[in-house]
Amino acid sequence: MNGVHCARLKIDRLELRRLYADLILCYKIIHGLTVLPPDKFFAITSNHATRGHTYKLFLPESRVNCIQNFFAVRIVKIWNFLPADVVSAHTAHSISVFVKKIKCIDFSQFLTGKV
Repeated sequence: MNGVHCARLKIDRLELRRLYADLILCYKIIHGLTVLPPDKFFAITSNHATRGHTYKLFLPESRVNCIQNFFAVRIVKIWNFLPADVVSAHTAHSISVFVKKIKCIDFSQFLTGKV
C-alpha cells in the first residue's frame, strides 16, 4: 500500500499508531486506570511549578544503551511534550477525550520514518 492510498483511506502510519498506543498506556498508568503501578515505570515530578504540566516524567537512569526502546524510556520525552490540558483530562470518559486530544497534536518531530 503506498502513502497516497493510505492517505485516501485516512489511515495513520504504523509508527504514529504505535506512538498513540504508548501515550494511551502511559496515560492509563499515570492516572491509575490499570493495575500497573506508576512508580515501577516512571518518576513523576512532585514539583507543581514545572513548565508545561504537573505530570512531568523523569527518564529512568541507565548506562546501557540497549534499553532505549523500552516503553518508559521512549515515552518520557513525548509525554512531557504534551500540553497540560491533554495530560490532565481526567473525567468519566477520560480515555476517549485523551485520544481525541492527542490526535490533534503534530508528533512529526518524534517520528523517524518518512511521510
